[in-house]
Amino acid sequence: MSQENDDHRQRGAGTPRGPISTSSIDLEKARLGQPLKIKDEQFRHVERLKDFAIYTLDIKGDVQSWNAGAERMKGYRVEEIVGKHFSCFYTEEDISAGRPEEQLKMATAKGQITDEGWQVHKEGSRFWAEVILTALHDEKGNLQGFSKVTRDISGRTEAEEALRVSEEYYRTLFANNPSMIFTLNAELTTLQVSPIGASFLGYTPAELEGRSVLVLVHKDDRPSVAEQLQWCRKNPNQVHRLQFQTVRKNGSRVWVLEIAQGVYDIHGSLNILVVCQDISDLKQAEAEIQRLNAELAARAAELEVSNKELETFNFTVAHDLRQPLNVISLICQKIIMQYDADRLEESSADIESIRQVTLRMDKLIGALLNFSRIGYVEPLRVETDLSRMAHETVAEITLTEPERQVDFRIADGLKAYADASLLRLVLDNLLGNAWKYTREQEKVVIEFGLADIDGVPAYFVRDNGSGFVKEGADRLFVPFQRLPGAEKAIGFGIGLATVERIIRRHGGRVWAESELGKGATVYFTISAQDVTL
Repeated sequence: MSQENDDHRQRGAGTPRGPISTSSIDLEKARLGQPLKIKDEQFRHVERLKDFAIYTLDIKGDVQSWNAGAERMKGYRVEEIVGKHFSCFYTEEDISAGRPEEQLKMATAKGQITDEGWQVHKEGSRFWAEVILTALHDEKGNLQGFSKVTRDISGRTEAEEALRVSEEYYRTLFANNPSMIFTLNAELTTLQVSPIGASFLGYTPAELEGRSVLVLVHKDDRPSVAEQLQWCRKNPNQVHRLQFQTVRKNGSRVWVLEIAQGVYDIHGSLNILVVCQDISDLKQAEAEIQRLNAELAARAAELEVSNKELETFNFTVAHDLRQPLNVISLICQKIIMQYDADRLEESSADIESIRQVTLRMDKLIGALLNFSRIGYVEPLRVETDLSRMAHETVAEITLTEPERQVDFRIADGLKAYADASLLRLVLDNLLGNAWKYTREQEKVVIEFGLADIDGVPAYFVRDNGSGFVKEGADRLFVPFQRLPGAEKAIGFGIGLATVERIIRRHGGRVWAESELGKGATVYFTISAQDVTL
């Protein structure tokens, strides 16, 4: 034993020793001195504690023994650490402050100390540890060294910090949340209320806590609110919503949206978490919308009555206007039949003029009636072959003036989901206008096709006729407004207005582009959805 002590003195306290195991325990006992007396069985037990770093120090603080848990936790193998001072486990800041030496002094004086702080792995990374440092004495009470147990509590510390941050966040959220937040027990007694929520209702938290939450609910809504809250208790973790009126301390009412859920507290008791939002503005807006809808419905009903009265008036006027026209026409025919040719020759031109005017007036009345009816007809949409319809229209138009040579260019395969009879009127008017306003051209071209206008498909009728000035384009679709240069053309100025009304009832729009003397193009779109305007 004396030889070993001599070897120890010659090597010095900082010289690393070889690995310690159960087979070399006698050597370890010799190094620590007989009074330390670590039993074989105890040492083997220490070796098995993998989650704790357990090691011994001599009175100077040099490491004397090292278990597997210490190697796993701190990263040193036994041959690397035995003989080194335990201060290598401390941060530079703690070493500069003399903390390792201070702990040895305190353990010597008190027998044992427990501490927490940063420890350092072999590679230099830090971990938070709990340390128990115990002074070891022989039978005579002489200090022989120290035992040290270290436990890595980084995970616990992180969890505690996360919990602290979470609790702090919860307190901040609870205190500053603009919503009204309540926690209730099974009897619907208020356990806690957010300061902002209490203030909004005119109370302090202390005035509401311990009282039934139903005192804040308007009497008309209390049964439904109580039922909802009891439902939350019976169906924990399911969210329920309810709108009702709450009553402020001053008696004023406030509409709120309540979101409630049954939740368990940390003790396992089932409580109810309630969050309320002020929706008074929303309810006021809903009431205003309901009022406006009621007014709109009333106006619509009045308008429907007015439209029916106007329709009746139109038919009455048409009948009353047509009757004298028919009389005038019959008188003209009677005159022609009663007078001989010599006497009739002088006035026959005048009589014929009267007859033609009456016929024109009759056609005008018919056009007005058709224009009026379009405002009431509900479009009956079906898949409509517009190309075929355009060919039919062209065939009828050319019969009126078969001698004219016109190059019609009608695109094939054009279809639309529309009212076939109404779209026929559209094509009749547009192609008819193109036919009328190209009479002065030597070589006439009239087209019907489909174009992409800003990503929207638009049908068009184009001609190379007289055209019109751009400034007049906004008046084309107004009833009785004629195209510039239309004085020689036959018509009443209702055709394009009829087109506009039909297209509008199909959810589309119609517009025209032209330059005087360079022809005109009329575009129209049709919505894919049913639209009634």
